Amino acid sequence: MKQTFITGFILCFFLAVLSFNTSAQEYKYDLNKYYTPDIVRNQLDVSFNGNGSFNNQTSTYDSVYNNTLNGSLISTFVMYKNTRKLVSQFKVNGSFQGQSSGRGKLNDINNSFLGTQSTTNLNIGYDVRFYNPKKLFLSLGIHGGIGEDGNMNHFTTNSVKTKAGNQNFDGGFGGSIGVGFGRIESVEDARQAIYLLDELSKKGVLTRQLSDDEIFRFAQQISRVKNKRFLDARLHLIDEITSVDSFFVSNHLLTKSDASYFTTLYDYWQYGALNSRKSGHEFAINLSPALILSSDNSLSIDSLTWAHGYFNYFRRELSITYNYEKPVSLNWQHSANVSLNYNSTLYDRKTLAQANYPSTNSKYTSDNAYLRGRYYISYYPHTRTNYSVGLTQFFYFMSYEDMIGSTTSPDILQSSTLFNLNASYYFSPQFRLSGSAGIGCNFQSSNDYKFSGLNGGISASLIYSFF
Repeated sequence: MKQTFITGFILCFFLAVLSFNTSAQEYKYDLNKYYTPDIVRNQLDVSFNGNGSFNNQTSTYDSVYNNTLNGSLISTFVMYKNTRKLVSQFKVNGSFQGQSSGRGKLNDINNSFLGTQSTTNLNIGYDVRFYNPKKLFLSLGIHGGIGEDGNMNHFTTNSVKTKAGNQNFDGGFGGSIGVGFGRIESVEDARQAIYLLDELSKKGVLTRQLSDDEIFRFAQQISRVKNKRFLDARLHLIDEITSVDSFFVSNHLLTKSDASYFTTLYDYWQYGALNSRKSGHEFAINLSPALILSSDNSLSIDSLTWAHGYFNYFRRELSITYNYEKPVSLNWQHSANVSLNYNSTLYDRKTLAQANYPSTNSKYTSDNAYLRGRYYISYYPHTRTNYSVGLTQFFYFMSYEDMIGSTTSPDILQSSTLFNLNASYYFSPQFRLSGSAGIGCNFQSSNDYKFSGLNGGISASLIYSFF
């Protein structure tokens, strides 16, 4: 009797362990198999950035200061549509950036410098791709924008005050037409489905392991329910949770619907798809003409009047690009990009005559070629955090021809290599902290002139998304 009880206890123990391991088994779904159904998404981001520095130095001979303050406000609205026949994006971006700097001698107001600089831009664009069943596509785009930038510098030298500055206004528009093959899919909804299924499986809520086909259908239901638009965010969330819950109920996948189940559902619904994940590859050839019209107003130190000029240019650009995205596992991502660009630009600049200064006119062409290659590997340890390491190589060649005068400019060859680290953490679904650090080397050659250097930097941003 005692032996039978012990044997039965051991058997029940192993069955319980086996049952737990089965219910808690992690999913190994291949994200490359997923594609989104017909969706429309909207996003509005607002980014505030600021940094400053000060430097006071005292020596036997002198005491000086150098202070700088920078700030920016950037807002971006994106409406994205994805169907099997077309992919389109409408984007509006507005930005303001300002800088204030001062330097001089400590305790000496008679010798100082104070400068301010600001830049304001508003850009709008629409791009669309039409696909056939073999993933061949035709791409069209139209873009436009206006901008203003200026600076004003105040100098005090031996109590004599002078100032100099400039103010520029520009506006332009352009288009693009291209062909290509391949397609890159957004697969973060499939990753969100796996996050949710894994966690529910660990909690013993699911009755069984879902098949790959069921995971695909579940991820597509997630994509569809995110399509709905609500003025009330609370009602929107309720509708989304109800739709996901109905999938589990209708397929008889739940052993219980307690507080643990719903808190898990809410948590992974809000945080499970914050990080963008992509899969696929594409090759494209694009032709992009653009026309820019601008005015330039400058004030020199030795003049009390503004000099007015006009600066216009017409650009034609041909680009060949290849993009590659590969989620090698649920937590790791490979991303690569290679692009070759060539553009020819005609510049036309006129400066109006003013007191002591005659009018000027210049016209020249510039031919530029770019070759850029970039590779990143990204790690997503959980829903809130991602890290990436990247290497970028950039080559640039420029030739210049003066069409009026006899001025010549030597051809320029530049090379730049950059290694950088990026990290991002979400405090909430709308609020995140992003940071990056990088180090690079640059090289430039132009006839007898050569230059090489090493540089590095670090940055951080707080970003809030309204929806």
